[in-house]
Amino acid sequence: MSDSFISDGPSEVYASDAGCPLPRFDDIFDLCTELEISLKDLMSMSSRASSSYRTFYIETKSGKLRRIDQPHAKLAALQRKILRYYLRLYDISFYARAYRKGTGVAMNAAPHVGKRYLLKMDLSDFFGHITSSMLKDSAFSSMHCTEEIADVLTRLCTRNGVLPQGAPTSPALSNIVMKSFDDSMGRWCRSRSISYTRYSDDLTFSSDLPLYPAYRKACSTLKSMGFEVNSGKTHFITSAGRQQVTGIVVNDKLGIPSDYRRKLRQELYYVLKFGAEDVFLRSGDRQAEPGLALSTYLMRLMGRTEYVLQYLAGDAFFLDARYKLSEMISRCSSVGL
Repeated sequence: MSDSFISDGPSEVYASDAGCPLPRFDDIFDLCTELEISLKDLMSMSSRASSSYRTFYIETKSGKLRRIDQPHAKLAALQRKILRYYLRLYDISFYARAYRKGTGVAMNAAPHVGKRYLLKMDLSDFFGHITSSMLKDSAFSSMHCTEEIADVLTRLCTRNGVLPQGAPTSPALSNIVMKSFDDSMGRWCRSRSISYTRYSDDLTFSSDLPLYPAYRKACSTLKSMGFEVNSGKTHFITSAGRQQVTGIVVNDKLGIPSDYRRKLRQELYYVLKFGAEDVFLRSGDRQAEPGLALSTYLMRLMGRTEYVLQYLAGDAFFLDARYKLSEMISRCSSVGL
């Protein structure tokens, strides 16, 4: 693992993924040209955006239901254009480790390896607390567009005044809104030899000194912004216990929890022995999402297998499972399952 991967970083931000200057829109017709849409259609879609969603619920690992607002096809396509041509051009904080190229759960966990103290915090209903006014103060501020264009873009990217979990623009917008917090929190932590990272709504702090001051600082700032800390998911963990960050053990080195490996190995064993269709019909994914395709289930299983192989590269069982899953996915694709 390279030093650049595990560094807590001297820089406040990465350059934007695209490496292009952020455009400013002063004329709504320029925005229409960029998004390849007529002014009539743009205004119509923005005025009825909040009603252009399908709502469903999925079960989380804790057994609770998470609401998903999925935009209808036309709105989703327009949101993807806003993401591609505009939102992806923004610089976001070095400390934000989700929803961006070159980062992930391992990069989020790496700065916290081998620390004596670990603090994990969670934000309740993260997207639901990001409001239209927050977007107009950050992504769609007067620095970047006129008030009219800000209103249009905000309506297109929100539902009933908040970020919908399920829209393609919401992850990028959350990072843009959180940039000032991430940067200021990161500076505060670095001056006190504390490592800080944020993975979506999960905030992690680690140090060889007690972390209660960081907890108080984060709570105070987040509350002033309008966010709510989930006290039930706030954990102070010492190196005497198992320290885990975004699913990765960080006590001595990056590693996969043994119970995760065991459960995945068992599921793969049943898939390979009895067939994917039989296991799929009984899977939690299938129960939570009745319309889920077999190929999607297999792709998720492949993703979890690849995740384990990042840390157990030579494991014969998982290597064999990856090969056989690849064959199953190919067969599903050929028959449209």
